[in-house]
Amino acid sequence: MRCFHVVMVSLGVTLLIATPRSVIYAQEGTLVRAAAKEAVEFFAGQAERQGAKTVAKELTEFGGEAAVREVFEQVAKESGEEGVKTLVQLTKSYGLDAIRAARVAPRLTTLAERVSPELAPSALRALLRPEERAVLERIGGELAPSALEAAAKHPGVGVEVVDKLGLAGVKASQRYDTDAIIQLARSAETKTIAALPAAEKTGVLKRVAQFIEQHPKTVLGAAGLALFVRYKDDLLGDKGEIVVGPDGNPMYVPKTGIIERSSNRILEWLLPIVATIVGLWGANRLFWAWRWSKVSYAAKTAGVGATRDGA
Repeated sequence: MRCFHVVMVSLGVTLLIATPRSVIYAQEGTLVRAAAKEAVEFFAGQAERQGAKTVAKELTEFGGEAAVREVFEQVAKESGEEGVKTLVQLTKSYGLDAIRAARVAPRLTTLAERVSPELAPSALRALLRPEERAVLERIGGELAPSALEAAAKHPGVGVEVVDKLGLAGVKASQRYDTDAIIQLARSAETKTIAALPAAEKTGVLKRVAQFIEQHPKTVLGAAGLALFVRYKDDLLGDKGEIVVGPDGNPMYVPKTGIIERSSNRILEWLLPIVATIVGLWGANRLFWAWRWSKVSYAAKTAGVGATRDGA
């Protein structure tokens, strides 16, 4: 009897656990079928509006509604209901490219929603490139959307810079052109920073990101990045910083030098004011001296005239 009771309790618990899952799976299945049908109907309508068979042909080559449904099923497994809804919107915005990307990268494709609209088509195409897709999978986390945008903006190198330089790579990809990003990606200094111990790497990259943020008109190339490597101990010890020098290039300044630079900036601002005040004071003295000389001369002239009249 006791054994029977245990069996019944176990069976009840199993049913309680299994039933909601079956309901969830049924709901997901309904959602996936509806999403796939909506996407296919969108493609059909697009073909009719364009008056061309290109879209229909591409859909057929892709595998038709069955293949589209399989893609949505995979997205549902990896990203849930929200992922399915996001893919529907991406499909309506960017067509079959969204479905193609989702077939090889279900989770990453949904991140294209967070990429700027003008770069989203290139981001979806970037996911079709195996090497870049592998790096994006490795990056993951909060940097993934920015890394995807970097891949779209700088094909072949953008995601590599973000992978090696983290947030600093994101800042660089947003501000620099592709030639500058290629130099950063290929530089030995980038590889050196990427190989630093975790704590040092985080500290150095934080300062690199700050430099890029604070000096948007200065491109930080390999030579500038080398300064962060060479002086990393001083930078991490707050003994100095990398600034933009008089020639417009990055340079290292120790803390004492920073004080001198600050003093020089104050003097550059203060000296013209002092010079103006001194100039005005001198001009004022000259004016009154001139006035006094005229008065004295007039008085003397008047005295001489009075003496002659008395005589």
